[in-house]
Amino acid sequence: MKIKTTYLLTALFVGVFMMASCNSETKKHAKSSTNLDITGNKEKSLKNNKEDEIDKKYIEYLDEYGSSSNPEINFVTVGNITYWVTHYYGSGTRQEYFWVLSKNKLIPKFIFEYGGMPGVEELEYTFINIKTNVTVDGKAFENNMEKEKEKFILKKL
Repeated sequence: MKIKTTYLLTALFVGVFMMASCNSETKKHAKSSTNLDITGNKEKSLKNNKEDEIDKKYIEYLDEYGSSSNPEINFVTVGNITYWVTHYYGSGTRQEYFWVLSKNKLIPKFIFEYGGMPGVEELEYTFINIKTNVTVDGKAFENNMEKEKEKFILKKL
């Protein structure tokens, strides 16, 4: 009877010891994998935030544009990238924003503004690369404006 009790106590002790060690290993593994997940998510969110961060003024622009009386979006393909183009006319000036759809967000890439007397004289223009903040001013006839915009986009990619 004494031997049977000793075996039972030993088996019970070994069982409790094994469960305790398994439980602590499980907690360690869960904790380390949680830390890895959190670290990975932080790194991913930092990368995504920098690349996909949109200045508030562009979000406000889209909100205002969407609520305007005649919002129109055109699609322009330059190189192998298709841009969503929004535009305003006013006082002889045309302003176009070129956007790229990325991860279900419209990311602003370029602003093109030009104006003057079309067909009569060269139009004055300002082209802006939003990401690099490179600005180019110049003059071109209306029928050459599309080529000038395309050159600017391809040069700045």
